[in-house]
Amino acid sequence: MRITELNDLVLQVEITEAEYQEIVRLGRIRNNMSKQVDATPKNIGLPPEISNVDGMIGEWIFAKLYGKDEPGMHVEGDGGIDFRLDGWSIDVKFNNTRTGDLHFSCEAPFRTEVTFRAEIAVLFVRHSHLTYEFRGWSTRSHFERNSHPPKWNPRKTDINGNEVEVMVLEQRELHKIGAFLERFPSDLVTKYKNSTRATAPEVPTFGDTADIKTANSRRRK
Repeated sequence: MRITELNDLVLQVEITEAEYQEIVRLGRIRNNMSKQVDATPKNIGLPPEISNVDGMIGEWIFAKLYGKDEPGMHVEGDGGIDFRLDGWSIDVKFNNTRTGDLHFSCEAPFRTEVTFRAEIAVLFVRHSHLTYEFRGWSTRSHFERNSHPPKWNPRKTDINGNEVEVMVLEQRELHKIGAFLERFPSDLVTKYKNSTRATAPEVPTFGDTADIKTANSRRRK
């Protein structure tokens, strides 16, 4: 995997075909586990064999960026948490559309609480077959304050035929990745900047850092 573009709005990476096939292999393992426990796939409206591979893409890239072990083979046992960075819980979300939203389904049976359980969610999107982009991030509190029904149909059907409501943040409503990389430095990103003499990400805006400061104060209480 190599970084091909980096600025305050996007971190673009390119993977090899061999790496993609490894992701497919891991996704199939997760798919088989889903069948064993009769679990609903993460991406609503998609067959599990596609959903589990798509979900694995973002997790695999994030793991490589931060030197983590390969994504866990959890199905629903992760509680909405894929990784931990510096004590913060991270949920890695993936959207097949380059301009796609960060979205969470609402909780059954009353569908009033979104299934955002980590402290931070990060959004990866597909640019092309072997090129993917980190497009933004949100704290749980930011999502709870600012999420809204999508412009597309807010009700979708999951693989089991159950109607699911969705809440989203559009990419323009997410925090910039520059702020995330300032707070959670990646050795791979540092090497890329050093090798290309790329401009460092902008200093995080008050809006970006305020969420983390607020969350920090809540954690100390």
